[in-house]
Amino acid sequence: SPLYRADASGTSNVFSGYLASVSPEFKEKIGRGVQPGWITNVGSAAKGNEGVMGQVKQTPNTIGYVELTFAKTNNLPTALIKNSSGNFIEANLDSVSAAAAESIGRMPEDLRVEITNAAGANAYPIASYTYILLTREQKDAAKGKTLVDFLWWATHDGQAMVKDLYYAPLPKEVVAKVETRLKLVSNNGKQLRQ
Repeated sequence: SPLYRADASGTSNVFSGYLASVSPEFKEKIGRGVQPGWITNVGSAAKGNEGVMGQVKQTPNTIGYVELTFAKTNNLPTALIKNSSGNFIEANLDSVSAAAAESIGRMPEDLRVEITNAAGANAYPIASYTYILLTREQKDAAKGKTLVDFLWWATHDGQAMVKDLYYAPLPKEVVAKVETRLKLVSNNGKQLRQ
């Protein structure tokens, strides 16, 4: 029995985005989004990654979707998914990193790029960056500087911790692009990160 998210979520957006990219019928009938038009008479809904994971763990013959970190930390089995190269790929840090690496050459200045169903023999097809939306002009210099410094740490020193949490480290080329964007954040025209 399938399980899906009852609440709006980025996880649903990524999962339904993948399904819409490989199935015109899914795209037409259900669609992509943070709260897609799931067929509610099939399967059931649970709230959050925790809810879906809990239902999958305790209900035999159930399938659902959660972030990789939830699956790995709870020893849930994961499916091999056919990627755009025709290979069946396991969800792991290397396969998610392979999907991220494919995006580098086509990443726009604002960094918004999709890596769902990325090209590449080893790319896991249901992957995404996690984004932070940041106002370029910060009204409060101290808070803005703290925020920029935290994001700098997260994309530099903090990267040493992500593998233990089952998140793929950012490719160094992406980190360089993030640095450029963080250096643009200012307060009254003064850069908050030099």
